[in-house]
Amino acid sequence: MSRTDNHIIPAGTLVGGFGGGQLAAANAAVKQAIPWSLPKGDRTLVQLQMGTGEDDAPTKGGKQPKHGTFYCIVKPLERKAAEGGASVILTSYGKVIPHGSAGQHGYKFEFPHDTPQHKAQDYIPRLSAGSKITSGNFFASLANRAGWGGVLAPLWRLSHDNVRHILTARKPFVIVAQDVKLEKGKPLKLCWLLP
Repeated sequence: MSRTDNHIIPAGTLVGGFGGGQLAAANAAVKQAIPWSLPKGDRTLVQLQMGTGEDDAPTKGGKQPKHGTFYCIVKPLERKAAEGGASVILTSYGKVIPHGSAGQHGYKFEFPHDTPQHKAQDYIPRLSAGSKITSGNFFASLANRAGWGGVLAPLWRLSHDNVRHILTARKPFVIVAQDVKLEKGKPLKLCWLLP
């Protein structure tokens, strides 16, 4: 709810995170988890953190993580890897393979989500009782394997190893998936847990 005027929160705006946690092999019995996935393939929004800094800290030189579609983030990395005769490797998905023609370029994966070789993984947030709630861990208690309804969605932060050309899923954050119009004095439900 906006207190003073009408506002629009643009799609892709980062609104919070799940806090600390770990990426582990998927386990359907664990309900409070965020499955690692690229639901829109190479059109999924992601962040790229270069180097090996802390997840919430800016990278070397004070640079913030890059934000964009997987295609836009990977394109320069794939080009550099190809110059050295290598391929970019992505957590769970294997090799990132360029494909397309006639202006319709994109990336496929060696092990897509629905293949037996795909190693499904989940991010399991750690939020201990009595922890101070911040924007960085606000969504930890709302982690839900089934996902959410509404306009919020996970955005995965990836890190890249320039030498081995490996992209690693690090942790999810929460973004607004579509423009949201906030009207002065009117509350708005942005998300709800799915069963």
